[in-house]
This record gives sequence, C-alpha cells and structure tokens, in this order.
Amino acid sequence: MDDDKKVKHLDVTDEESGTADKMRSDATEADLLSDDAALDDVASTEARPVFWHRRSTLVAVGAAALVIVLAAGGGFAWNTHERDAALSGCREHAASFSKLRDAKDGKDVVEALGVGRDGVADAGTWDALQRADKEWGRLRGQGVPSCDASSRRAARDREREAASRPDSLRGARAGLDSAAKAVLGSRDAKALSDARGSLSGKVGEYRGLLESSAGNVADDATRTALSQQLDAAGGLLGSKDARLADLQAAVQSLDGAADGVNASVRAKADADAQAAAAAQAQAQAAESSRASRQGSSSGAQPGSGRGSRAPRPSAPSSGSGGRSSRPSAPSPRPSAPSGGSSPSDSSGNSGFDLTPSAPIPGCVNHQGFCPIG
Repeated sequence: MDDDKKVKHLDVTDEESGTADKMRSDATEADLLSDDAALDDVASTEARPVFWHRRSTLVAVGAAALVIVLAAGGGFAWNTHERDAALSGCREHAASFSKLRDAKDGKDVVEALGVGRDGVADAGTWDALQRADKEWGRLRGQGVPSCDASSRRAARDREREAASRPDSLRGARAGLDSAAKAVLGSRDAKALSDARGSLSGKVGEYRGLLESSAGNVADDATRTALSQQLDAAGGLLGSKDARLADLQAAVQSLDGAADGVNASVRAKADADAQAAAAAQAQAQAAESSRASRQGSSSGAQPGSGRGSRAPRPSAPSSGSGGRSSRPSAPSPRPSAPSGGSSPSDSSGNSGFDLTPSAPIPGCVNHQGFCPIG
C-alpha cells in the first residue's frame, strides 16, 4: 500500500519535470524567434523612407486627379442644371407674354376709344388715352422672345429678356385701362354738365310759355302740368347728387308738358278762329237780309207797281194850234234783272218792261191815254 503511493508520487514528479523542460525549450525557441524578428525590423526600418515617399506621392497624385475629375463633373452638372432652370423660366415668361399679347381689349377700352376729343370735359384725358394705346400697340407688336441657349450665361440672359417682356406689357395694359377709365369719367362729367345746361335752358324757356299761355289755352290743366314739371326740374337743378338719367328724364318730361300747352293754345286759337268766322258769316247774312228788305221797300213806291195808273196827259199847249205833236221814238228797253237779284232793285225798277214796243195812239211820251203792261 505504501509502495503504491510512492510509485504514484514518483510518476507525478516525473511528469512535472517533463513539463518544465518542455516549457524551457519553448521559451528558448521564442527568444530565438524574437531575435530574428528584431533583426528583420531593423532591416525594414532602414529601407522604409524610400517606399513611403513613393507611395504618398502616388496617393497625392491620385487624390488630386480624383478631385479634379469630381470638380469637373460637379461643375458640368451644376452648369447644366442652372442652364436648364434659366431656359425653363424663359419659356414661362414667353408663354405669359403670348397670353397677354393675344388678350382682347376690355370693354372700357373699346368704349373709350370710340369717344371723340370733343366728347370729354377734359381733353387731356383723351390725349393720354391715345398715347397709352400707342404704347400698348408697340409692345404688343413685339415677337415672342427666344429661349434657345447652349450656355448657362446665355440662358440667364434669355431669361432676363423674356421676363422683361410680360412686365412691360402688363404695365402698358394697366396704363391703357387707367386712361380709358379717365376718358369715360370725363365723358360722363361732360354729359352731366350738358344735361344740366339743357334742363336749365328748358326751364327758362317754358316758364315764359307758362306765363304767355295764361288765358290762351283750351284746357288749363295743361298749364298746371307744365307748372308742376317746372317745379320738379328746379328742385333737380338745385341738387348736387342729380344723376344724368334723372336730368335727361326731366328734360323729356318738360318737353312733353310744353307740347301739351302748345297744343292747347293751338286748339283755343282754332276754336276762336272758327267762332270769329261764324260770327262774320252771320253778320254778312244779316247785312244781306237788311239790304234785301230795303230794296223791296223802295221798289213798292206809287207808279212803279203793276196796276197803277199812268198820269193823265196834260192839255196841249196853246202854241200847238190844236195839233198833236209827232210821237217820239220809244225809249230803250230796260235790261233784264241780273241773276240772283230780287225783283225790285235799289233803283226802284219793278222788273217789268213798261215801255211800249210800238207807238200807241193817244199816248205820246207817256202822256194821254197810255195803258199799263
């Protein structure tokens, strides 16, 4: 039993001894290797400056070339981007110019351009409109700006030129619109002033008509209507807020009322003329009747009517020797009464022919026995 323990102890001791020897052998080999490495390091350190100088030069050259390449590529890309952006802006400005150029003139512009220089209160507004229209036409006649460029600088120049076109056109259009509004305002001001003047003149004229027509109208209601319109027109002329349409309507109303008065004056004048003509005709008829009665009474005197006896013949004169004188020629027949006259005229003729056509015995010169008829 003790022998076995001793044997085991010896075996352990031998193993430990072998391990220690192995460890010493490994350490010796490591020391030799360390020495070799140290010798190699010394040799490489002596050759290192030449190698590192060449390698750093190559790296620097490569890096510089890379920087140059990258810078060139980046610059080209940036220039291309800037050129494309400038050309895009140029095309947008060109489109705006075309749209503004092709737009139709506004309603105010068209209306104002149709107003004459004598149709405005201030001729300066009309002159300004003509200048604005001329400038608008000049800018409008320009062509669409070109947007072709191969470089960034040329593209930016094109963009600036294209951007100025729409701005100039917008300014000219705004000036034209403003000038047109000024002309229309001046036209309305003149129309308002003219309407006031016209209404004032009508008021003065028709007040005279109202006074002169007193008692000379067939219907006095027409004068009342004219008086009312004159009062309304006077109130309108005294208002500062009177509109053009109100003034024009007042003129029309006054004209209508005055026409009514004038028509009534004519109607009364015609009625008076007819009455005067009727009175004159009645007076002439009465005068004719009076004259006719006077003629009839003068024709009914003794010796002029039928059945009246002729005066007896006087005795022959003593110088006649008892002999009757020779009968004289019969007197001429009286002319027949004129047509339309009464049987007895103003001379007293009865209308009968009392002169014998042949000598009648015993009747000489209506003396002696002379039968009637």
